[in-house]
Amino acid sequence: MQKELYMNILMGGIWLLLAACTQQGFSHSELFKQIFLDESGTFRGTVLGEHIERVKEHEAPNVPVHEDILGLNYQLDLGQNRELIITYYKDNLKTETESNRVTSIVANIHLQDELETAQLYNEIQEYFIQNNHYGLSSGSYGDYIWESRINNGMEVRLKLDEHKRVITLNFIDTQIERPQ
Repeated sequence: MQKELYMNILMGGIWLLLAACTQQGFSHSELFKQIFLDESGTFRGTVLGEHIERVKEHEAPNVPVHEDILGLNYQLDLGQNRELIITYYKDNLKTETESNRVTSIVANIHLQDELETAQLYNEIQEYFIQNNHYGLSSGSYGDYIWESRINNGMEVRLKLDEHKRVITLNFIDTQIERPQ
């Protein structure tokens, strides 16, 4: 019983030490920087709710590989057989003038190595934990959800596919009014 108590205290101390070190010296990998590009906005400089045409400014010099009534799709080569596919969705359920708002951003990160995927997944998870804009997550490893602290209408989902080679980030405007 006493041994178990000491072990719990020791593990708690180690956890606190790791948390303190992480908060003070957290730096992003080059792959993370390539994916997030710019930490302003919701993702890569784009903010949920802004006009879809602004995405093109944020993504320049990249150009969309597909554009239609649903939104914009980008395919970006991350090197070393890695790819980032981003879809910026607009709300096409409202009138034409309102349908140009970005209401969801889905980013699929395709990697070739399970270890690299796990490291990036953990780095992204840590980013959301450390970022003051997000509260506590719900879910479990492989499928976390955060609600924004500063934007009550935004939810972020971080998902790992079953083969552990694709990470999906989904930023969602949860306050969209849907027609009845």
